[in-house]
Amino acid sequence: MLIGARIKELRQKNGLNMKQFSQLFNLSESVISLYESEKRFPSHNVIFNIAKHFSVSIDYIYGNDQDFNICDSINKCTDDEKMLIESYRKLSEISKAKIRGEIKGILRTTLKERSRFE
Repeated sequence: MLIGARIKELRQKNGLNMKQFSQLFNLSESVISLYESEKRFPSHNVIFNIAKHFSVSIDYIYGNDQDFNICDSINKCTDDEKMLIESYRKLSEISKAKIRGEIKGILRTTLKERSRFE
């Protein structure tokens, strides 16, 4: 599932129309429509805020098919994931922003490749 479809699913599953959803995140209805139609990608901060508000993981919004609560999955981190989190926390804000940008680019490429095979 693509990001836009996941956002729409979360919005509808929680009984929100576009206006209500857009107000929750201080965005316009037209921006939400662009996200849901895959004509525009939300920023990492928007994705983070949506995930936090609906208690889902960012991974879920990026298309992981499992519907799970982030609180349930945090204790199931591998040693590698824990090391990455600990290392990330030591970075400057500028370095963190660069890492988030790289990850977003990799995920966007992966999602485009995945959508070609669906």
